[in-house]
Amino acid sequence: MQTGFNDCKLVIETQKGNAEFQKTRNFKPFSKAVKALIDFRRKNEHLGYANMGFLSFLENRSWPMQFKFLDDEAQELIGWKIIFDPQKDGDKKDYAHAPDMTKALPITLDTHWEKQQAGLDWRQQHGEHYKGVAWYVASFDVPQNDDDMKFCFGAIDGSALIYLNGTLLADRPYPYKGNPDSWKLPFELQIPKGCLKPTGNSLVIRVEKYIGVSGIWRPVYLATGTAAAELPYDDIVRVKWRENTNNGTFRFSSMDYPLSVECLAKGPDGKAWGRIFQSFPVVPGHVYTVRLRYRTSNLKGRFQVWLRSSKVQGLNEASKNLSLFSMNDKEQTASVTIVPETNKLGIFLNILDDTGYAEITALSITDETSKK
Repeated sequence: MQTGFNDCKLVIETQKGNAEFQKTRNFKPFSKAVKALIDFRRKNEHLGYANMGFLSFLENRSWPMQFKFLDDEAQELIGWKIIFDPQKDGDKKDYAHAPDMTKALPITLDTHWEKQQAGLDWRQQHGEHYKGVAWYVASFDVPQNDDDMKFCFGAIDGSALIYLNGTLLADRPYPYKGNPDSWKLPFELQIPKGCLKPTGNSLVIRVEKYIGVSGIWRPVYLATGTAAAELPYDDIVRVKWRENTNNGTFRFSSMDYPLSVECLAKGPDGKAWGRIFQSFPVVPGHVYTVRLRYRTSNLKGRFQVWLRSSKVQGLNEASKNLSLFSMNDKEQTASVTIVPETNKLGIFLNILDDTGYAEITALSITDETSKK
């Protein structure tokens, strides 16, 4: 009962942070609170005090969960304008470089354009909601630094072309990579070196949609760091993983994402080894890419992925070990290619040697040979 009560207190703090964000656009209190809530549940969910899947479903619908891994230094892009373009003039007139701001109207990124004044005015003038192409435009400055920079997008509902200072950064058709839920998911884009200027940067986003509500409906942030790679939706594996403790005290989450392996204590001999694992059907001789998104927390040991599909012992093209770099609480992406020798590929997600926590938010297996 006490655990459930403590969870409720953290939920209240997270909701307070969400309320402050909705009022002031300051995401930091929410980000701090939701990280504390996630960490508490990770440590206590094995007690079975609540239906975590149901809680996650409800909270993801109501809270801006894209902020849970956003650094405090991130800068929200504000002052957005929208240009409705029913004739698609912007494609011919190169709005990507120089949008016609005489047609621009104020817009925010907290809901779809149909629900905002620009969209409501269009409906009043034309008798129906605007559908088609619209251009979002924002200008911003960047403090001088040599860090890697990225854009963090909350969500875009529609097909999007994203330009920075006239350079195309991304083409994201809907559904993106076959994922029907891509309209509501956050994503990140790496900014190429040399694309940013100290002042007067222009981010232009062409959004196109003809059914349902439309537009950029969650905020966009400029942040330091490396953008997380997106995994192919159709190749993400969704299975029940097997659990194994060889030495030490472990707990696991192996039913659904996020998967996790956590070493709570080393064994009497001062060693630790625990893992979740599963085997997957493959075609011998084909080239496969295994990708995963992950993060670690308080990791003193090693987090390793072992891939096994060899007919002989030892490491080779069909049997590899991938040591994952640890930056605590920062989501990262790793990938490795493998050429199986058998019709089964075993994947083992291990924590070795010492305590710590590893979480896998997605893992995909792509048959590169079949896609050629």
